[in-house]
Amino acid sequence: RITTDIHGLERVAPAGVVVSAFPAQSNPDRWRRNFALLRSALGSDHLVIHFLLPEVMFFALFLFVIPFHRCRLTTLDFFIGEPGQWIKPVVRWSLSRVSRFLVYFRDSSVFERRFALPNGKFFYVPFKINAFELIRDTPPSDEGYIFSGGRSRRDFATFFAAVEPLGYPVKILTG
Repeated sequence: RITTDIHGLERVAPAGVVVSAFPAQSNPDRWRRNFALLRSALGSDHLVIHFLLPEVMFFALFLFVIPFHRCRLTTLDFFIGEPGQWIKPVVRWSLSRVSRFLVYFRDSSVFERRFALPNGKFFYVPFKINAFELIRDTPPSDEGYIFSGGRSRRDFATFFAAVEPLGYPVKILTG
């Protein structure tokens, strides 16, 4: 059994896996959703959530203090800056309670060093679509450019290799 806040996860779960989903679209009140997720997670094998540090800290704490459950915490789309010194030990402890980090980048070394996390907890997922509904409903067009945005670490070598046979000029802007 999987409990999740990820919309559509049930569509990609293996046959026979029961998925209890509490996505934000259907459960807009954040803390009610979190308590519903927690109740369901206590009877599940895995709790899979979008990475938001307050939620990771919430679930890490409650899954630690509530006895007699088998649920493991997995996060999707890990990204975190440098926390303040006063909270860093709590963040490190919370992150150490996560079984798996599903990430959209191959190099997790900066997070491994910053938060003392083992490389074996990071699992690369090679593709991500943000705002799928918006993309699906937009008519395709060629406006003469390719855009890849976001704040996650980018694999520019793969991007350059994919674009090279197309003959498009490439410009990279970073912030």
